[in-house]
Amino acid sequence: VEESARLRAQTLRIRREAAGRYSVDRLTGSGPSMQRIRAQIEVAGVSKARLSIVGPVGSGRSRIARAVHYFRPQ
Repeated sequence: VEESARLRAQTLRIRREAAGRYSVDRLTGSGPSMQRIRAQIEVAGVSKARLSIVGPVGSGRSRIARAVHYFRPQ
């Protein structure tokens, strides 16, 4: 029982750290396009739907995917 509780606490800590690392606030840029992307991340983050992120190499698709995955409504 103690081991199970310890592992749960450790998992929660790791998830919180990742959520902070990949939060929407950590995305750079403040132009209209980035504002639109942030709004779309918030919509996708609370949805149960699957999504596909498209864009050229180096456009930050994996960063966006992590931001959606770890999104927590405020």
